[in-house]
Amino acid sequence: MAVDDGSFDRYFFENPMIRDVLEKADLKNRKIFELMNPLLPPETPLNNSKLWFDTSYK
Repeated sequence: MAVDDGSFDRYFFENPMIRDVLEKADLKNRKIFELMNPLLPPETPLNNSKLWFDTSYK
């Protein structure tokens, strides 16, 4: 419910420590390597983008 109503993102991204870490991580200039995980359960909701961190975070 928190993901759906946006309260999780507000709580997460407004946290000073999270903001500091994301700024220092310089995500815009990182390379992303997508790896396959054969041990990931088939029930994992990979197509539900609301549940995964967006690396294009500003």
